[in-house]
Amino acid sequence: MADSLWYELIDQADELADIQATGDAPTDADVRRAISAAYYALFHRLTFLVAECTAGAVPGPHRHEVRRFFAHSALNDVCSWIIRGGAPPSRPAADGLAPLVGQSVELMAVVRVFVVLQELRHDADYDHLALFTVADAQQAIQRADEAIHLLDSARDQPEIDGLAALCIMYGRRS
Repeated sequence: MADSLWYELIDQADELADIQATGDAPTDADVRRAISAAYYALFHRLTFLVAECTAGAVPGPHRHEVRRFFAHSALNDVCSWIIRGGAPPSRPAADGLAPLVGQSVELMAVVRVFVVLQELRHDADYDHLALFTVADAQQAIQRADEAIHLLDSARDQPEIDGLAALCIMYGRRS
């Protein structure tokens, strides 16, 4: 998996939601896939960064295995804890980490976007009665792209280590 997969997914989402590409409006399937690709772009960038923070010296193929460790719903829980300012009582090891991450304006924006996009992606993939517009897809793409750039800009912040620790401790598959 290339280190730029997230940018490729953003490009793919843009193409799927592009009215100008064929002259025709994107189909419902195109719009739904664009929303899903936008979420997955952010998911892959986040898991890559967490693996880089926690297993940076590990060779690439093994770092990829670290990235496969994460569960979508568990990462959503971690992001939700950060938004609320703390881990639930059943997670005492995380005390102090969520508020630490919350000190970063960039990371707070990223976790908020992650939660919103995951819900949107879930609806786009599984709720066949939900209606989505090209504008919905374009907004999801823009939000994912902005969040990816915010993650990139936050790489050297100490709060990123708190985010990585929370993801490693609680964002994994059970």
